[in-house]
Amino acid sequence: MHAVSTRFYYTELKGVRLCPWKSLSASKAFDCSSHNSSHNVAYRCPTCAEALRVLDKHTLKCDSGHTTLRAKEGYVHLLPSGRKAPVNAAGDSSEMVKARRRFFDAGRYSFVAEELGHLIMALTGSCSEVALLDAGCGEGMYVGCVQAMLQGAGKACTAHGVDVSKTAIRMAAKRHRTVSFAVASSYILPFDDQVFDVVISVFAPVAAQEFARVLRPATGILVVAQPGSGHLLELKQLLYEDPALFSEEGIPQADLQQAGLEHVQSVRVERQVALPHEEALDLLAMTPYSWHAPVDIAKRMSREADFTISLEILLTAYRTK
Repeated sequence: MHAVSTRFYYTELKGVRLCPWKSLSASKAFDCSSHNSSHNVAYRCPTCAEALRVLDKHTLKCDSGHTTLRAKEGYVHLLPSGRKAPVNAAGDSSEMVKARRRFFDAGRYSFVAEELGHLIMALTGSCSEVALLDAGCGEGMYVGCVQAMLQGAGKACTAHGVDVSKTAIRMAAKRHRTVSFAVASSYILPFDDQVFDVVISVFAPVAAQEFARVLRPATGILVVAQPGSGHLLELKQLLYEDPALFSEEGIPQADLQQAGLEHVQSVRVERQVALPHEEALDLLAMTPYSWHAPVDIAKRMSREADFTISLEILLTAYRTK
């Protein structure tokens, strides 16, 4: 391991300093006694929005007769016919997805997935069943890890992941066989209202109203992971003379009110790692920075045996009203 340091910060909510996950107060965990989490979250037809029924292991069909075929890897394609996802939600390229998988396989973001899982376990409290959605799931690392952690803690977890990148979804479906994946947009989720207990969005576009629509009222939890101000600062310093820090603004208050969401808590997780040359290049390749990186960037990144980089992530939890 090349980890140098890890630090965790807990923000204050209503004047009370939040404790580490295991001692989180019961008031911040939702009470699921008033509902039963469904282990059969149905997809919506991308053409007419009616429920899709499973005819056999390869075919789904709605009452209007529209048919959707399941790919051999197990995922379904549910982007509305003739419609594309918004420009700001374009899927990652094949090269970006493959580089990210290699970087994740090296364990560099495992600490983020683990903290995400601990947070969700704490917020779901004594709930024995959790319906989980990862919106913008990429190659599925986060949803797979969170599902495994919830199940390891004795909670039944039905997990779904959606992403507009077919390459990423195909890769996710091959590896995470207990998660249901679909090629779909976070802005047009192919699910009925109020069917999920938890929605996570990790380094992905946040469609607050759409996420709130599919979350259960009063108890639904949305967790957003976004870059902290100093995230990847050393990489940006190689690319720009005066690199701007990431904004740490969460979901705007007006959007929260419109979506019927309220802030619960925020956590900052930081780690510095020294990356071997190949992993440093994968880090660059998995980000949009690779699109306009100087041609000599690989040489500049290899001047030292290891490239030290700051990983800083904010986890913010919201609850439906």
